[in-house]
Amino acid sequence: MGYGILLFTYLGVALTILCSCQPFHHFWQISPDPGKLCQATISPAYVLVTLILNIITDLYLLSIPLPVRLP
Repeated sequence: MGYGILLFTYLGVALTILCSCQPFHHFWQISPDPGKLCQATISPAYVLVTLILNIITDLYLLSIPLPVRLP
């Protein structure tokens, strides 16, 4: 289950990066401005997806040691 969560979050972020900017060659365009969706640092879609999926991943990773009992 853990690998599934990590794989899902990784694919979610990767696909958001690759699919948010259309056409794809606008990632390298400087002038004229390609728009917010083609700049990962200010893209609302990328920022929100990364934020939400990173929180989910962090909560999962923090929950791993909870069931461990000391003898």
